[in-house]
Amino acid sequence: MKHNDDKQIMYYKEDKLLIQVLLIIVIPVILLLLILFTKPAILGIFDFSQTGQIGDTIGGISAPIIGLLAAFLIYKSFSVQINMNRIQKDAIMKQMSLSNETRNLGILQDFYKQVRDDFSDLYFIVEDNKRVHGKTALVRFHADLQNKSRYQPAIVNDLSYIITVLQQMLEIIERSEMESENKNLIYVMIDNFYSRKLSYHIRRIAIKCKIEQKFPRFIRQLSIFKDKMNDVKQITQESEMIFFEEIRQEDTSESGDI
Repeated sequence: MKHNDDKQIMYYKEDKLLIQVLLIIVIPVILLLLILFTKPAILGIFDFSQTGQIGDTIGGISAPIIGLLAAFLIYKSFSVQINMNRIQKDAIMKQMSLSNETRNLGILQDFYKQVRDDFSDLYFIVEDNKRVHGKTALVRFHADLQNKSRYQPAIVNDLSYIITVLQQMLEIIERSEMESENKNLIYVMIDNFYSRKLSYHIRRIAIKCKIEQKFPRFIRQLSIFKDKMNDVKQITQESEMIFFEEIRQEDTSESGDI
């Protein structure tokens, strides 16, 4: 996009310069002709005394030239204006795209903060009505799956909500026209959160739920989300490979310059 804008601006400057050059050349030429046509002819071929009034002579000679030049200048002026309108339109579209990208990035960052807070607030009630939170809540929930605790549906609903928000984040990233660098940043954030907070516990909970034949809809959601996160893991790994390859090339280039 930036390359195209620079190219169009360069064309605009060239057209503007061409018009200026033509005006600088044509006006002196016309003045010079006025002087030449009013002086005695050096050679007979340049004697215009018998061609009528000097004004008619000059007009007859210069009118077609001036007419063609005027038509050309009008054409170039329209071309310059069209190019400038195109540049302005592209600049507005680019600004709108940047605004949308900034808004989407802000939404994703808010979602991510919400997910972290919700995970910290995730709880499971154990003995003596004591609440345990976060990963400890998942550990105790897994251990309690073989029982019929009335607190199990609550933590399933809360965990399902967290996973739903993460899925929505992934859908926003897929639909968004954000720069790949910003997309990869959000992918890495989600992947790190999933790997450090959820992956191990979700896998154990899904297996135990199948064994105990509990929460089938929740198991399906976990399966779909796991496949999504495998795709995210692949994206982040490819991004890291590209990043380290760029660093290696930069190091090689700097070593060659020494």
